[in-house]
Amino acid sequence: MKKIYIIIALVLLGNLAMAQTSVWHGGRELWTRGEGTKESPYLIENADQLAMLSYVVNKGYPMLGRHFKLTTDIDLNGSEDQPWTPIGSRKYFEDGCERSVEYVHEIEFKGNFDGDGHAISNIYVDIQDPAGLFGCVGITADTTFIQNIRIVSGYINGGVSGGIVGRILGSYGRAIVSDCYNAAEIHGQGAGGITGQLGWIERCYNTGKVYATTGWAGGITASSSGWVRQCYNTGEVYSEGPTAGGIVGGNSTSSKFTIENCYNTGSVSTLSAEASNDMVGCGGIVGFAIPTKITLHNCYNVGSVNGASDHTGGVVGYEIEPDSVKNCYYLNTCGAQGLGIAMDEDAMRLPEFVATLNDNTD
Repeated sequence: MKKIYIIIALVLLGNLAMAQTSVWHGGRELWTRGEGTKESPYLIENADQLAMLSYVVNKGYPMLGRHFKLTTDIDLNGSEDQPWTPIGSRKYFEDGCERSVEYVHEIEFKGNFDGDGHAISNIYVDIQDPAGLFGCVGITADTTFIQNIRIVSGYINGGVSGGIVGRILGSYGRAIVSDCYNAAEIHGQGAGGITGQLGWIERCYNTGKVYATTGWAGGITASSSGWVRQCYNTGEVYSEGPTAGGIVGGNSTSSKFTIENCYNTGSVSTLSAEASNDMVGCGGIVGFAIPTKITLHNCYNVGSVNGASDHTGGVVGYEIEPDSVKNCYYLNTCGAQGLGIAMDEDAMRLPEFVATLNDNTD
């Protein structure tokens, strides 16, 4: 009997250790383990060490090519009295004081970060610059990876905002954001559930409300320049401006981009019908896209779509070439029509529909 009690006690202690969360109280502490390589990343073992990463990067050390790995759940304990300063923020806050003059160059994180599936809760950001756990992530000649991060609660508001990354900068190489999740409420001039602006995004999902004031709103990203694939959104997506999409708000660059194997179940709506640059659209998957620069493949939307302009669609808001939309569907009661195939709810529940989305493969 004593052996059984010992075993139970060890199991309970093991579960307790797994469930431990490091709570941030505003301090900073330098990480001490790891070498910063892919094989031996610097280990972020508590909230103070995560805050130190923000501090160091925002001092002007971008951690070029360095690798970091989170080893525990983090409670950022955020509030107006204890806001989080994004990793890569042009306005640097030290000991609660805002820098009076911004750096003339961008402050960017240029390393790699692996959240290892750990949860980050109670994040609170309210600034005018790019906002998220990371503010600005800079693309280098090599691929930058931001992966396995779970934002499970909080509030993020900024100039352009995302749950994981506010803004991705640079035109050489790629910044891949993968296997990330956001449940925080996102507000900004432009806003996305995972990134506010740009990025190559895969296997990510958002359940938090996404709210844009004047810019674009997207359940996964406000704007895209690479690909968004194997992602989904269930959160409400709303813009006071003219452009919103259940997965991607839109694309305004000359780069081609692809959305594939994605779905949206959240409501999508816009308030305004006018934009000075005619980039207007509200869609279940994507709001606006330059007609020759987008491919949609294997996507579906069942969320309601309520656009203020005529550029409103169950899949795509703005009109593009029909050949650009392949194997995409929308619920026939979503409140919009357009490109893609309208289906009723019963038909979308059938195994045959699943097989169609999977190109009839395993």
